[in-house]
Amino acid sequence: MKIQVLSILSLIVFTTACHKEGLDVKFRTMYGSGLLKQLHVKSESTSESMYEQYYEYGDFIQFISPSKVTAKFNSIRYVDRKESEAGMQTMVEVISVNWPSDDARRFADFTNGSTVEVIPQMWGNIDNDGWFVEDTIRLRYLLILPDAFTFEFDYPAELPMYEYNTWPNIFKRNGNTVTCDMHYLLQRTQHQAYDYEHGIFLKGFVFGGTDTSFIATQSQSAADIFDLISMAQPHSVARSGNYECPILTPPAKRQSKIITTYITFNSENIIQHYAGYDNIAYTSDDMFVLEPKFWDRFDIIIEQN
Repeated sequence: MKIQVLSILSLIVFTTACHKEGLDVKFRTMYGSGLLKQLHVKSESTSESMYEQYYEYGDFIQFISPSKVTAKFNSIRYVDRKESEAGMQTMVEVISVNWPSDDARRFADFTNGSTVEVIPQMWGNIDNDGWFVEDTIRLRYLLILPDAFTFEFDYPAELPMYEYNTWPNIFKRNGNTVTCDMHYLLQRTQHQAYDYEHGIFLKGFVFGGTDTSFIATQSQSAADIFDLISMAQPHSVARSGNYECPILTPPAKRQSKIITTYITFNSENIIQHYAGYDNIAYTSDDMFVLEPKFWDRFDIIIEQN
């Protein structure tokens, strides 16, 4: 079986102008499908949860691989520590929460490929010349907060068209082709992430600082992670240990350095089709959901020269 890999290729370019001491940063992000395989960065692998299934939604019918995956990001940032920990927090934000909502740099087309180049915002251990104060910085956390994470796939032809209504903003159907946000595929399965009475939903993903994979809410002891993403409160976030935090070694002054970040998302068979509570296939209560702990399909590789 051919594994489809959706990827983000990010280049952080550190350069120093000859007439100025300080850190100039250029961040180039290339979105594409199967890019890591072409670059031979990492051999193909599957998430441990790739074929994990649910058992409470009727008989399993089939896996579905989306034909297209796109995103609009609220923020992508690397952070070295929580605000509650000792020392000054250092953060590199490559997709800024402060940009206009319709800023083209927020949008990613993983399937067809797209490229964006930005100068990231940096805070923390940086001197007046814009240079890192510390010799090494451990980027312990990666935060990915999407405004939209969209999947396009084909409904089985056996399902009658009239059985499914259009949900504004998160679900659209054109014939048997469905375009939907991740919330349509999650809200009936990831119960702990959603509290509609209080307007709480899954806001994003936080990688690092844990060995397990789970949903974190403010009511849990694990929710101390929320001091990293105050704009997500009071919403929930998915936590994942599928991240080996790199040690960022800043370049010497008047020298350049390139850091390459690969973030992949494997969408092969990620949508699961169940017969629903009546346990009769191809009826109105059939369920289409993302696999349990689907966020572990992300894989992050960071290289620096």
